[in-house]
Formats: sequence, structure tokens, C-alpha cells
Amino acid sequence: MPRVLFALHEKCLNFKSSIVDLSKSDQYQPWYLRLNSRGEVPTLRDGVKIIPHSGQILDYLEDNFSDENTPPLMPAKETKEMQCVKKMRDLLVMVPIPLITFGCLYYPNLTTDMKISYCERKKRLSFMSNISNNLDQLMKKYPEFKKVYEEKKQCFQTFLSEYQNENKVRTALDNLDLTLDIIEQELASHTGDKSSWWLCWKNFAIPDIILALILQRLNELGLYNRYLLEGKRLHLYQYFKKVQDRDAYKKTFQEGFRCKVHYNKKRGVIAIGVVMVVVGVVVFGALAYRRMK
Repeated sequence: MPRVLFALHEKCLNFKSSIVDLSKSDQYQPWYLRLNSRGEVPTLRDGVKIIPHSGQILDYLEDNFSDENTPPLMPAKETKEMQCVKKMRDLLVMVPIPLITFGCLYYPNLTTDMKISYCERKKRLSFMSNISNNLDQLMKKYPEFKKVYEEKKQCFQTFLSEYQNENKVRTALDNLDLTLDIIEQELASHTGDKSSWWLCWKNFAIPDIILALILQRLNELGLYNRYLLEGKRLHLYQYFKKVQDRDAYKKTFQEGFRCKVHYNKKRGVIAIGVVMVVVGVVVFGALAYRRMK
């Protein structure tokens, strides 16, 4: 997910990156599977350390890159703010964004102002439907990774059946209403000296990154009006406007998750697998960041 890229910009970290083409199943090539045995993105490498999941990467960056030059994305432990961060983070990571994304691409009638062209939608859906064939070919070419390919094939077949089930997609969209109601209530509770707070804290935190990316995706899928306009969730509406003014947000989406930047400080990281986004659809790329000597 682009969460890692967003976090790197929020923490003002420079980094070295390279693109992995997911449309060509680069994440299932032997070189990548040797870094991440499940062929999942993202992956972070810091020296000899390998961190394979966006959530773990965010925690690693917070634990190892938080000082006077790198703003923290988490409040102090054992505080009410930290309790809120944990609660909201757990809530937001449960939002099934892949199901909502591909479900809306498959059923554009569920949206009102899709920002993604017909050709782009067709390309993404075609890619998803061809994954099983691609994995079969890889299985023949690299039999030593057969177990991984078989597991991935089953996962994609299950996902294919889910996003092609309109009822499941509608249920996910309805459940998102309930989640955003909770978010709205939390934002509305910030009054007085807390009126300038973000979701849980005076500082922009990890749940804010996750929420910002969800809202951006909803906008691109043509779901913005359903969840934020027409007098709905005014606090969340104002919140997203404020998020869009942040430098890290602008850098993340201006780069389109295809950046190549070099980290020249004494300590750096390599992360492989921040998923690229083009006009809001999960597409086929990844980033790599590494420690520079």
C-alpha cells in the first residue's frame, strides 16, 4: 500500500526506491520471493533486516526513525492519545479497500462520478482475471516456488469471486458508512483546545495516513458524494480538505507512487513494494528503499 510512501514523506526521510511491475508479476519472481517469501508488497530492507508488511514497516519506521529531524507518527505510550490511535488504526485497517476498489470497477453503477476511465477499468479487471494463468506459467518456470504460487492462485480466485459478487460489494460499502460514522464522531469530539487536532492527536499520526488514503480512494472511485457531501459528515469533509494541504499528501500523489529518490544520510532504508496508484486504482508497481553506505 502507499501508506509507507506517505509515512516516509511525513517523517521527512529521504530514501532510495525502484519500481517493481506488478502487472508483470514481478513480485512473484525468484529475486523478490527471496526477500518476501509470500510475494507480498510492501517489503522493507534495512541492512540485513527484512520487514514484509506495511503495518510492520510503519511501526519499524516509527521505532527507528523518530528524533528531532523525523516527526513522530505515534504519541507517547500509555496515554489516552495512544489508546485512540490503536483503536482507530485497528478500525481503519479492517476497511476492505481492495474489495471496494475492484467491486466498483466491476460494478460502476455503484458509483456516481468515477474518475477512472473505461479503458483503465478494463485494463485493471483484465489483469485480475489473468493472474491465475500467470501463476500457472510461473509454476512451470520456477517449480521450487510452487507452494507459494498455488496459495496465491487460491487467494486470487477467492478474491475474484468476492468482488464479482455485487451483494458483497454493497455490504462492504454499507459497512463503510458505519466506520465513517465512528470517525465523524471522534472528529466532532475535538472541541476547545483540541479543535485543531487530527483524528486522535495534535500531530498527524498513522491512522491519519490510513484514513487519508481511504478518502482519496473513495474520491477516485466516485464515492465521495455518497460519504462526504450533501451535508454528510461535515467534520470528516473539513478534515479531508485539511489533509489535502499537507506536503506529504501532495508529494505522495504527485509522484504517483513511482518515485526514485536517494537517501544519503548515515541511516536509510530500502522498502520494496509500495503499491503504485494511477488515477486512484491499485495498479502494478512497487518501491524499494534501502540503507545507503
